[in-house]
Amino acid sequence: MFNEIKQFVDAQGWNYQIMSKSGHRNIIKTQLTGHNGSMGFIIDVREATVLVLALCQVHILPQKRLAMAELLTRINFKLLLGNFEMNYETGEVRFSISWRYDAAQPAINSALEHNIFTCAAILDHFLPAIMRVNYSNISPVAVLKEVEEATLFPPN
Repeated sequence: MFNEIKQFVDAQGWNYQIMSKSGHRNIIKTQLTGHNGSMGFIIDVREATVLVLALCQVHILPQKRLAMAELLTRINFKLLLGNFEMNYETGEVRFSISWRYDAAQPAINSALEHNIFTCAAILDHFLPAIMRVNYSNISPVAVLKEVEEATLFPPN
């Protein structure tokens, strides 16, 4: 699977680093830029699982972490694929998607592309909401309503 992902990343023309954690784990690290900002991006290929992480470049202020947890929980409830996570100690926010694979079966390029681009697109889509909650006093509910009215996710 790692070779297929490396070929995909090469085909995108991305600059990246390969980090090997062990014989059963390889990590590709890069930076991506979306419509709303840039993000760290990690593809972690493990023995039978691929984990894709889009990392928010801004850490959440300590006094905003409770409001951010509410925002991310509300977003996660609406998502069909992947989830947002926040480290309460550091304020790091990331979006992750993972899937299992069978090394005996060839990778399906469309699935690789879909999962990798979806991970980046979802963080990019919600980045303005994350920034608003972090740097203003607007409520997570109001911010999410603005995002829903603007695009992808209709309200329930």
